[in-house]
Amino acid sequence: MRTRFVATVAATMLAAMLSLPAAAEDTANKADKTDDVIATVNGMPVYNSEVAMMYQSLPDQYKRMPMQMLFPQLVDAIIDRKIVSQIAEKEGMLKDPKVARRLIFTRDSILQDMYIGQHIAKVLTEDKLLKIYEEEAAKHEAEDEVHARHILLKTEDEAKAVIAELDKGGDFVELAKSKSTGPSGPRGGDLGFFEKKTMVPAFAAAAFAIKVGEYSKVAVKTEFGFHVIKVEARRPGKKPTFEETMPEIRSREAQKASVELMTTLRQSAKIKRFDEKGEEIKAEPKKPEASETKTKTE
Repeated sequence: MRTRFVATVAATMLAAMLSLPAAAEDTANKADKTDDVIATVNGMPVYNSEVAMMYQSLPDQYKRMPMQMLFPQLVDAIIDRKIVSQIAEKEGMLKDPKVARRLIFTRDSILQDMYIGQHIAKVLTEDKLLKIYEEEAAKHEAEDEVHARHILLKTEDEAKAVIAELDKGGDFVELAKSKSTGPSGPRGGDLGFFEKKTMVPAFAAAAFAIKVGEYSKVAVKTEFGFHVIKVEARRPGKKPTFEETMPEIRSREAQKASVELMTTLRQSAKIKRFDEKGEEIKAEPKKPEASETKTKTE
């Protein structure tokens, strides 16, 4: 088990270095002041931050376990890596062109990630995120929500039979538990509160047209089957809070900032491309837009 685990860790390290998670970067940034040395290999220290970075690089099935549970195996994996690294360096592998190219590739990737990450941290402040949230929230009105239950059936005749039972005083919850084919059946058909836009159109239109405490008198057909719907409650919608939307806004704006940065940097870089023969590929002159041509000829 240990051998397989260490091998898995080793195989993922290079990929992790090329796309280091933010949490691991934050830990690594503290190494110069607060990082603890947890082992040494021939005098070379192993830092606690290295364990954190390796943990963040693991496949999802391992990250479901607490880091402390994997701590000994992670330390062993780092020790093994340092042992091999030291021997390889002594044997002159750093002079191998293949090794040199991979080191350059890894170095460039790390510097790119760190540089872009620091740039994003500077331009994407909490104040800016809050401003973006407020601007977007002002443009969107909160939608009303209903709390509904439903009984999903395969045929319209089955749905009509359920409606007939309800008309005779049948209990909606019990009928949902015994007859609904939907995943909410065991919960009495409970769908909780939802906005109109979160449901398929036919279902949403019917649910929002029913009064509180009443159920649909005709079967509602959708791509899933035939529904009998009961509305339990209705409430005014509320806009999501800044805390709820911040992760989505931050991710979106970080991507935008990264693209804008790279566009700017590319414009100031001297870039040449070469074909398989080593000959430079000359860029074709940019064709003027139709609007530009019209302006020049007028």
